[in-house]
Amino acid sequence: MLSGEINIKQLSNTLSNLKLKYYDQLISREVELIPNSKVIIMPQADHKTNGLLFQADWTLAKNHFLITGIDAWQRSYVGERSKTIKPLKKVIIDKPIPNSKFASLGFFIHDELHLIKDKFKLNLGARYDLIKITNEQTNNPIAIITNGNEIIPPPNPAASYDAYNVNNKSWSGNVGLLYSLFNDINLTFNTAYTFRSPSLEERYQYINLGSTVYYGNPNLMPEKGLSFDLGLRIWKNRFTVTADAFINSLNDLVIDKQISDSSYQKQNIGKAKLVGFDAKVEYNFFRNYVLYATAASVNGKDNERER
Repeated sequence: MLSGEINIKQLSNTLSNLKLKYYDQLISREVELIPNSKVIIMPQADHKTNGLLFQADWTLAKNHFLITGIDAWQRSYVGERSKTIKPLKKVIIDKPIPNSKFASLGFFIHDELHLIKDKFKLNLGARYDLIKITNEQTNNPIAIITNGNEIIPPPNPAASYDAYNVNNKSWSGNVGLLYSLFNDINLTFNTAYTFRSPSLEERYQYINLGSTVYYGNPNLMPEKGLSFDLGLRIWKNRFTVTADAFINSLNDLVIDKQISDSSYQKQNIGKAKLVGFDAKVEYNFFRNYVLYATAASVNGKDNERER
């Protein structure tokens, strides 16, 4: 991974920081799977991600801070997989994912207000993304080689994807509150609307494990969620307490749904809800020695299935 960043400080009394960052990452995967002595499976692929971030930090007043920015990135995939069946002297070449790209252009803003000094703080955030996903025409398998004789393209393709172009527009936002009951006791509240566009693997995958086959789905809808979190923070000389209770409502979750006895396909399942809490207590009982305890619980419910 290569990255570079430029920061310019205090351009004015209002513009406190200007940042420009570029990064480029290439991950090459070459895998050898040997499920038994007769078969060798070798997937290989290049996963490339590059992006550009432009961010401006503003000090609008002594108690008012603002962050604005643009975030652009793209992930591309190029790869294939070979399956060698030794007794048959046969090689099957296919694509677990079509050659494809996932690009995103995002605009974000974060606003922090100290409404009452050392007492009440408000955070507001929002982000808007333009997302574009494209893939090349792909018929699986690409080729079958038997005793050195190659067939291109082979008959009866097992998993085909037409050239496809998907555009998603997404927005997400959050509101956070912090209120100090006393100098050492704070209450927090956060709520957020979230959005996730399915990945290249979820849209296009083709995984053949012999007895089970997994397919992607180019027509997947984005996952959406609404979350609420209420927290307590206590800082004393010898002990601290942090605790949060939360509710997450989720729509159009992506899962592997069984479509036959031996095959699964990515599908949006509908609605679900997560309710839970987590807590941590620390006690400094002697010098630098700390005793701590944690607890957490989450209850998930499939709201769609209960109807």
